[in-house]
Amino acid sequence: MASFSASLQIHIRRFKYVFLAQPVSATSASVEEHARIIQALENKDRALASSVMKQNLIRPMKELYAFIQNTKEGEM
Repeated sequence: MASFSASLQIHIRRFKYVFLAQPVSATSASVEEHARIIQALENKDRALASSVMKQNLIRPMKELYAFIQNTKEGEM
């Protein structure tokens, strides 16, 4: 339970500081992924739900990494 709670807190912080700071157009991928997750769960498609959930976690991390790299390059 503690591990799940910590993971959820990280996700919430990422949402607060990254997702909400983006223009609406940049958040459409996340909205679409969540809709696909819900649809997969409703269809009891465990494989698709799992795949899209992983994508939904990894994509923003990659975007944040790219943002940090671009910021660092701009400072040099």
